[in-house]
Amino acid sequence: MYTDPLGWTSIHPKLGLYRYEGMAQRRSVPSKPILFLHGTLSSHRAWSKLAEQFWAEGANYIYAVDVESLHNAITMPDFSAYLAEVIRFLLDVERGGEPELALIAYAAGAVNAYRYWLEYADQSRLMMLFLLAAPHDRTMFPLLHEQYIHAGPDNHQPRPSDTFQNFTRVEAVQTQSSTVLVNIFGNLMGPDFDGVVRGLRLPEAINQVLPLDHQSLNKDSRVAKILLGYLQGGYYQVKLKLVGLRLRREDSEGLSGPVAFEVDRQRTPPDTVFQGITERLYLFEERVPPLYTMAYPVTASSATITLQLRDLSNVSGRRRRMYTRLHIPLKKDEGSIHSMQDSEGSDLLWRVACQRMPVVLGESAPESPDIGRGI
Repeated sequence: MYTDPLGWTSIHPKLGLYRYEGMAQRRSVPSKPILFLHGTLSSHRAWSKLAEQFWAEGANYIYAVDVESLHNAITMPDFSAYLAEVIRFLLDVERGGEPELALIAYAAGAVNAYRYWLEYADQSRLMMLFLLAAPHDRTMFPLLHEQYIHAGPDNHQPRPSDTFQNFTRVEAVQTQSSTVLVNIFGNLMGPDFDGVVRGLRLPEAINQVLPLDHQSLNKDSRVAKILLGYLQGGYYQVKLKLVGLRLRREDSEGLSGPVAFEVDRQRTPPDTVFQGITERLYLFEERVPPLYTMAYPVTASSATITLQLRDLSNVSGRRRRMYTRLHIPLKKDEGSIHSMQDSEGSDLLWRVACQRMPVVLGESAPESPDIGRGI
């Protein structure tokens, strides 16, 4: 069994799988497996700095794949099947039956990891997925399906109420997943641009932008600190989901819109607008990704976000408007429902879901106690 000077030991040459063991003395803590996936023209050694910092924090099971040794397998069309085999071996054989792991991927490797997650969803066995400097080209929202439902006497399709006989159901292309996604990219060279890759904000991921260039995003200590904070379960994950939408006021040719949404001044999804038949009810099924995902420390008891609608119809004279602040209680696991209207009387129904992040490294941090506000 070969061990290189940087602490990496080959444990499965055919899969290009390595295990890391640092030299520093440290206090070991309970941990789940952590797997690193590098980008093109690189190797498992590119993760040595982050692996060393994870080791110092008590991580016991640190692994990396080296696709360079597999003739640049990162470009092969069946990469998802390869990654599934790596994860299966790591969890079932190497770790003797662990259910899930955390995957940290960089650059082109992050794109492949994201595609793997899209393909396998809740069968991916990913507790958390971190995407560093990933050159994403689009979100999942342009791929959503629309199905017109005529809820007449001969149609037993479920309908929201007797008021709306006909509606459109918006369907996701992916099965639901419990994986926590974190998308980190740099802006040292320009807005959301790290000098090589322009970052794309994924609505289903917690997006974090750092003043770093492309080459630093898998080495810098600031990245390690952020990753460790999430791995140690010190945050709530909050998702803002659109449940129902009915646009009023025709803008052109029987259609309302297009409109876009902004959360805390960030357009989301960045590549999607909403346009529909005037007065038609659009219902978004549960599997449709959230419009926005946020993270708040477990020491907080509540959060406030601003939600704004942008009219992109270019119709002169009137602009539909909507601006609101949502107060989110972070310790209500069942979430909350928010109903609102824009300036033209359009109906919008939102659901906010809040969940404590899983713990990959260490023990669960205690939550701050609820303190009554008084009168």
